[in-house]
Amino acid sequence: MALSLQVQVPSIKRHIVGKDSDTKECAICPDNIRFMCTSCKSTGYCSAECKDTDWPSHKVLCHQFQSHLAEEPIGHDAVPVVFFQPSAPRPSLVWMTAEQIGQCDIKLRLESGSDALGRTTVGGINPIRQRPYRRPIVLVHDPHHFQRGIKNHSVESITGSAGETKWRGRVMAMLPCSSKDSRDRIDMRDLRELADFFKSYKLDDIHLGLLRDGIKKNIGVRINCLDDMRTHSLQQYTSIGIPKAHPIYLEPMSCDISLLIGLPIKTFKYVSRSDLCRGENDLAAHLHRCGDVNSPAWGFPPQKWLTNARSVLVVRCDGKDLLPEHAEVLCKFCDDHFRNIFSLETEAHAYRSGSQKERQQAFTERATRKGFEEFFERYRSSKARGIGRWRHLPTPYEM
Repeated sequence: MALSLQVQVPSIKRHIVGKDSDTKECAICPDNIRFMCTSCKSTGYCSAECKDTDWPSHKVLCHQFQSHLAEEPIGHDAVPVVFFQPSAPRPSLVWMTAEQIGQCDIKLRLESGSDALGRTTVGGINPIRQRPYRRPIVLVHDPHHFQRGIKNHSVESITGSAGETKWRGRVMAMLPCSSKDSRDRIDMRDLRELADFFKSYKLDDIHLGLLRDGIKKNIGVRINCLDDMRTHSLQQYTSIGIPKAHPIYLEPMSCDISLLIGLPIKTFKYVSRSDLCRGENDLAAHLHRCGDVNSPAWGFPPQKWLTNARSVLVVRCDGKDLLPEHAEVLCKFCDDHFRNIFSLETEAHAYRSGSQKERQQAFTERATRKGFEEFFERYRSSKARGIGRWRHLPTPYEM
């Protein structure tokens, strides 16, 4: 039985993938690369926000790729292959010789009942990011991969919620080896390209437009913790471009007061790179005060925001830009405006004066859009005396 897949394999010497020298663009957006993933060292990003956006797909193979670099090939003609098993929770990165690939070829043909396997080349223009794919990648798969067979869960592990392309059966991904001088290996940047290909495969224009919209950026604000401010000489409020596909948009709405004033926001904790980072961030705690006057936790943030809150990313739920000045006023509003009603010190000292009913009434009257607009005007006037840009700053409702 002749093999339907003819594989030329290069003479491979072990090498470490360099600093993505063949591309200068971030894996997620068109901006230039500023740093590489410290684990796999093969994928570059322009910002921590783009790295966080890529992480749900990237984490699937990142650590395995790092160990794969240190492995000795199993034969002189072995090539690295990303193997997508239908029942596996994630793909695997393996060395395969031409003989092993040929055996998989025969097995796939017998299982599919076809004389020939499907062979697809990932190339041309990436329809999601609207730029050329970095390099061709060959997919070997069941010819009926889109109609029948076992649903491929390992493909879905890198496409996430967008994995509705219904790829079925086994899939092998490898680089085409046209020359014995080639020393290229499939790497984690290729996995990002594969994820985009699987997501966009046979997708209609409406859903493709939604995926393209996910790489566009909104303006959000990073509220830096004390350690990050000291270590990196950062301002307390930093303007940040955030891809619309960032995981922050999957977070539940957890800021009660912002919802009460008609300015709902979402927050996302940054991961600390140091175990020594205490991550003190009182502003983040104020944002998450419980606004339910009938709750025993009224006035208090959840415990996770009281200790080691770290630096926090903040975005608006309505998709509009959030300016650093707006985040500053909102934090001050959640703290100063209610300070005489409740305190964060202890439950025993949570209420300063008056009956509980009076305090609840005062909170209800202040935690409104009108109350915030009045506070905003006073705060803006105070800041404008020393900082000119505050004079003509629009309110968040005018954005």
